[in-house]
Amino acid sequence: MLLNEATAEVVLSAIHLAWSDGDIQRLLDLFTFDVAYRCNLPDETGKPRHFEGREAFGAFLRTKRGLMNSTTVINQFSYSSGIARANITYVQRHHTTGLEYSGTYRQVATFRGSQVALLEEFHDVGKLRAYWKLIETESRS
Repeated sequence: MLLNEATAEVVLSAIHLAWSDGDIQRLLDLFTFDVAYRCNLPDETGKPRHFEGREAFGAFLRTKRGLMNSTTVINQFSYSSGIARANITYVQRHHTTGLEYSGTYRQVATFRGSQVALLEEFHDVGKLRAYWKLIETESRS
């Protein structure tokens, strides 16, 4: 059964609300157990981030949340044939340095039933690298 557009938007909005509230478990409950997460931001090896399974995805999110507070909001949404596409606005604040970053990214969510089975994110890699470099510099000061 495919969701309708309104229900898909409610689910994706609930994911962003849970993230903004810092409630990782509530967020994870909206994903399938075998969720796949893909992101164009490189990991420590320089390869795009990719996680398989709710447990691995949750560990990643908890680590990220441990570094910063973050608020995300959907500002554009479309849905067709089980796939939602959204443009997300976000603000994050690094816990240690207090440095803030705001921007947008694209998100594609593929649904299985009423849960997200594949989440893909596309960020501005150059801007985020500059932000993290600034955090490294500030942390050394």
